[in-house]
Amino acid sequence: MKRVFFFVSMLLFASFLQAQNRKGIDYVDLFIGTADDFGQNDPAAAVPYGMVKVSPDTDPNNHSGYNYENAQLMGVSVNRISGVGCSGAGGNMRIVPRTDRRPYVFLHKGTEKAFPGYYAVELSNGIRVELTATSNMAIERYYFGNNHTLVLELDHRSSFSRLLKSEYRQLSATSLSGEYQAMNNCNYGRYIQYYCLQSSQPFALATGSGEKLNLSFTKGDTGFVEIRIALSGMDEKTAMKEMERQAGLTFEDVQTAARTLWDEKLSKIEVSGTDADKTMFYTSLYRSFLSPVNVTSHEGMYRDSKGVPQKADGFTYMSFWSLWDTYRTKFPLLSLIDATQYRDVCRSLVELYRSGIDRYASDYEMTPTCRTEHAVIILLDAMRKDIGGFDLQSVYSQLEDEAASLPMQSPDNFMESAYDLWALAQISKDLGMSQKHEYYKAKSDSAWKTKWVERISPISRLLSCSTLSVVPT
Repeated sequence: MKRVFFFVSMLLFASFLQAQNRKGIDYVDLFIGTADDFGQNDPAAAVPYGMVKVSPDTDPNNHSGYNYENAQLMGVSVNRISGVGCSGAGGNMRIVPRTDRRPYVFLHKGTEKAFPGYYAVELSNGIRVELTATSNMAIERYYFGNNHTLVLELDHRSSFSRLLKSEYRQLSATSLSGEYQAMNNCNYGRYIQYYCLQSSQPFALATGSGEKLNLSFTKGDTGFVEIRIALSGMDEKTAMKEMERQAGLTFEDVQTAARTLWDEKLSKIEVSGTDADKTMFYTSLYRSFLSPVNVTSHEGMYRDSKGVPQKADGFTYMSFWSLWDTYRTKFPLLSLIDATQYRDVCRSLVELYRSGIDRYASDYEMTPTCRTEHAVIILLDAMRKDIGGFDLQSVYSQLEDEAASLPMQSPDNFMESAYDLWALAQISKDLGMSQKHEYYKAKSDSAWKTKWVERISPISRLLSCSTLSVVPT
């Protein structure tokens, strides 16, 4: 009896120690919000602010490509936007592992795993998939039996939004390069990306039906084929350089580095509470670091909103914007817990104003993106927090141009435009422009009063003065 008591006590103590040693990263659940239309999230392997987000896409897909309730695999693609509407954007360079023509089904229970920087699943035909990523390179492992084929889709199915262009060039028996262009979220604007694909084994290349490439392999000594896809918004040559630059990294190196990066970000805040509370908190915190993303090459180059190559001097240029609503909460949070990176966020927004900001997206984006309205509020907040690293005086005329074109059609337009006009008034004040401050403050007050005070308030007062009686039924 004493031995049993001692054994149980040791188990309880070990469980206690294990719970005590859990860190924020251990509470992240990447499957929260991935079912149906509840969250529009995905379990992609990615790093903080990483351009690559490599994940399975389910058939039919769902916004960010993945729907836990749809068990059939469409393929594995390298980019996506989570949490947005319409059809989403991304879904490019989709690879479909084949041993026959039958559709493959996820074995969700027991085989599917997802952690920050890593994803794995086994399919109904015995193929196992493992994924990890750097900021601009996806690494995909496919474990097969004997002979097998990987189908690289370059047709309209290989994009969540409308595909405009897709092409490839075979560089060797193990590599391809090319580019693709697609409409951005809700078909506003366009993004252009270049890629280099490298295989761990030689493949025989054949054109399949439509714009599909069949990469046929014979089983090698490793028992798996590893596909690496490096992305760049600059050109094919840069994509190839990014591949070469990371050639010495193993799958395990990349997975470990990704976990280290996530642990650093998620350790910035410690919370107390139940395990369920911590799971929800750290999963949400994890998703706060998924955008915007670093689109700057390792040589420090990027393309601005006009498609013109620029040198990022002393900062990292970022894109993949989704500011609507997140300007209220997510961005102020990042300004507090990741101020160094936040300087690059703000500098990138300033450079976006300089080259030409759009409420949605331009025709020369380097990555899928969404919306940029309310950037002026983010910049005001950063200015008053003394984030530094950017100059609003240099783009003041562009801020004014945006203010002159703010929408004023519906009640929500009037309200949100009033926010932006107020923010510009405050920026004007902080820059010592007293007349501009009074001018934009008056415009903000007018936008608010026109729709909400003069029209809505009388109705509210009427309702508040009315006597309502309930008639029994």
